[in-house]
Amino acid sequence: MCEKIIICQPWGGLGDNLAFSTLPELFHNKGCHVYISENNQVRNHEIFDLVWKQNPYIKGIITDSEGMLVGSSMQDNWPPENQNEYFMHRVEIAHGFTGTNFYPKIYYNPSYIPELSNNIIIDLTGSSQVYKIEKYVEYIDFFVPLIENKNKQIKVLYFEKINPVKIFEEVYKYLEQKIKHIEYLKINSLIHYCDVIKSCDTLIIVNSGINSLSSAIKKDNITPNILCYNPWSHFTPQQLKGFYCYKNVEYFQSKI
Repeated sequence: MCEKIIICQPWGGLGDNLAFSTLPELFHNKGCHVYISENNQVRNHEIFDLVWKQNPYIKGIITDSEGMLVGSSMQDNWPPENQNEYFMHRVEIAHGFTGTNFYPKIYYNPSYIPELSNNIIIDLTGSSQVYKIEKYVEYIDFFVPLIENKNKQIKVLYFEKINPVKIFEEVYKYLEQKIKHIEYLKINSLIHYCDVIKSCDTLIIVNSGINSLSSAIKKDNITPNILCYNPWSHFTPQQLKGFYCYKNVEYFQSKI
């Protein structure tokens, strides 16, 4: 029987936790008991509930001293530069597995909202990364011509429990100048956001935790079409494929 495995990461974001979401099942299949460290960081309880509490391969929460700690030191065993692995493959390889999963995993089955099936959903916010206005303008100028004649409803998300930083007032003011008849859709929980992702036709986002979450929900399905902004320029080929990037998401790399 394999020893106890304890997953711990220090960053706390949704994408940071989803980065290790395929490991519990892989370790379980080796006969291990998998736990979450009491020191594992989450930005809010909704992240913990979605990523770990609903994961059937997690047995509970324990201290770091009770088993083999994995997760935060994954880059110590990162595949070499000449192996251009997908992000989830890198995480799995770093923990002794072959690359198995292309996407993160959640075990919540999102509900389908029929009235969103013809909707283009836009969310340019993010808590981990906030950029200069020029970056958002570049992205808006890129995607607006792609969606303005699609005969679909365009909705911008806002959040019941989160007050976005002030720059997004300016960002969305610019977006409203570019697209007429924008509607707003209130998100009241992370579970609700999962349902919206599952139901919409197109999702336009920046590289934040929602990038990882939407990949986990889409899997190999045709929809939603996911367009994500990579706001950093001059990526190496290794970073382009592996830095929180997924094969079921289309990425627009910044030219700035």
